[in-house]
Amino acid sequence: MKFRNNPGKSKVSIVIPVYNEEKRVGKALDKIKEFFLSSPDIDLELIIVNDGSKDRTLEIIQEKGQEISCLKLINSPVNEGKGISIRKGVIASSGDYIFFFDVDFSTPLEEIKRCLPLFKEADVIIGSRYVDGASIEKKQPFYRIWGSRVFNFVVQLLLLPGIKDTQCGFKGFQSKAAKEIFSSITLAGYAFDVEVLLLAYNKGFKIKEVGIKWSDDAYTKIKLWRDPPRMFWDILKLWLKHLISLKRM
Repeated sequence: MKFRNNPGKSKVSIVIPVYNEEKRVGKALDKIKEFFLSSPDIDLELIIVNDGSKDRTLEIIQEKGQEISCLKLINSPVNEGKGISIRKGVIASSGDYIFFFDVDFSTPLEEIKRCLPLFKEADVIIGSRYVDGASIEKKQPFYRIWGSRVFNFVVQLLLLPGIKDTQCGFKGFQSKAAKEIFSSITLAGYAFDVEVLLLAYNKGFKIKEVGIKWSDDAYTKIKLWRDPPRMFWDILKLWLKHLISLKRM
């Protein structure tokens, strides 16, 4: 079934980065279809950024994409990282409101409808597992919860006091804020979320943290022996950069 635009309705862009996701991208596209068909009040644009996948990810997107007229595919020949992929998707988007999701949809697409009215009071909306209103259907393993809390403690201590969950893979932006923020990001790895929020804060955009529905997907590409040290190193670099910018003011 072909998607149809809805002139005069809320114009929403959804950005999804993918890398070697042949097992999940087909299901993700099916969920997008279901969401669109149940959302006649939304004019949808779907942007998938294939970040140099080496499996059948691109082939599956191209096959299923024939049924989705609102799909924009950005194909990178080499793997550049999640941060760079989302930056590409945001810059290419045309919606008034821009959301990005992880391909597993740990946060359901329906949270978009609940968050759209909140843009009356915020430029940036971030989903959170750790504030009032959050509903966790399936928890992470204890070691990932512990690691997430330690990481967030460091982020709050050094950069973003008061933000309780920087790493939830669901964030929304008014278009002006998104374009200005993402044109300036430099991090490609998993800590890019922190840089996005730090830029939003420094540029004077209002951030609202919202409790969301969330369910853990047991499949993860984060390697405990590799990615957390990289993330902490990126946070340290952001902190040093932030200190230097404060001294220049």
